Amino acid sequence: MELILNGGFGSGTFSGNYWYIAPSLRIEPRYYYNLSKRFSKGKKTINNSANYIAVSADYQPGFSIGNNAEASQYILIVPKYGLKRTMGEHFIFEVAAGVGTNIIGSSNWEAVLAMDLKLGYAF
Repeated sequence: MELILNGGFGSGTFSGNYWYIAPSLRIEPRYYYNLSKRFSKGKKTINNSANYIAVSADYQPGFSIGNNAEASQYILIVPKYGLKRTMGEHFIFEVAAGVGTNIIGSSNWEAVLAMDLKLGYAF
């Protein structure tokens, strides 16, 4: 489970400059399908350094902090394929992508391309 701070900024002809920060909650169960193969080849498997498939479920309640911008309430469901690698002793690099469904409010559905790029530090 992750608590995420989404954000954005931009400029519009009529709205001027804007920025916002909006919290969201993500639950993303993963299946690391090649951990044993990486281990048998002598590659790093610490911190789940492997390829994975996942289903990501995000919820944004619809409130934000910012000027001239509002965050929409949404529920996002995306199956993903990802790679997670440990670099050196403590740094983690992760990239994932998938196509899923964005449920806006209570009745609108739309397709969405989701991409994650994460850099982390493990203590």
